[in-house]
Amino acid sequence: MKLLISTGPGLIASREGHVVVLDYDRKCVIDALSYEHRVHESNRKGLEGASWYKDNLLVASECELLTLEVAPLKLVTSRSFPFFNDVHHVVASGNQIWICNSGLDRIDEFDDSWRPVRSHCVMGPPARRLRYAATSFRRNAQKWYSRLRGWEKAYDHLQHRPIFKTTRKILFNDPYGQNGRDLRFSYFRPHVLHPNHLFLLKDDVLVTLFATGELISLKTKEILVNDLGKPHD
Repeated sequence: MKLLISTGPGLIASREGHVVVLDYDRKCVIDALSYEHRVHESNRKGLEGASWYKDNLLVASECELLTLEVAPLKLVTSRSFPFFNDVHHVVASGNQIWICNSGLDRIDEFDDSWRPVRSHCVMGPPARRLRYAATSFRRNAQKWYSRLRGWEKAYDHLQHRPIFKTTRKILFNDPYGQNGRDLRFSYFRPHVLHPNHLFLLKDDVLVTLFATGELISLKTKEILVNDLGKPHD
């Protein structure tokens, strides 16, 4: 059995992320690829969620999406959009591609030529947004304390601090849109929901929400499962 693993540098800032092919039975690495980030000079996230699409591997990074050939590993393309902020996962089916744009708390959809199609808000109805607002207030207070104590070094490369970011996300379906502003260097933490991982199921896309421990339907916005703890990729 062979495993494909995308990795990051952990607590040490680095210009590179890695994809490793591991032979599980023999317990050895049989192929590896190092990728030097092209937007941020360095970060601590490396490469994140990945999935298969048309015989290639799609791999997410903080604000880039990579297409890789495998056997052997080889970079085909690297692309980025100004509205990418903390991209966590990517899945595709047919001529549709979806990404977890976690920093903006939304799912972005593309066609198979990588043209943006639409952005999906995952906040749900007003009553649910009120609950999310209460949760976010507490998490914002915790983040403020962490920054005050100097514990947020991992995000020093994100210099722009949007004002009222949480309020705007909760009140409006798509407050940041796709209007050309470069959001890749903006600090949106703590994310309200932190959509984190995507699953294809029949004609629907299921989304895990790290901040609230929920699994929702992208099609109906219904909460399918809750009390999942902190689901993460």
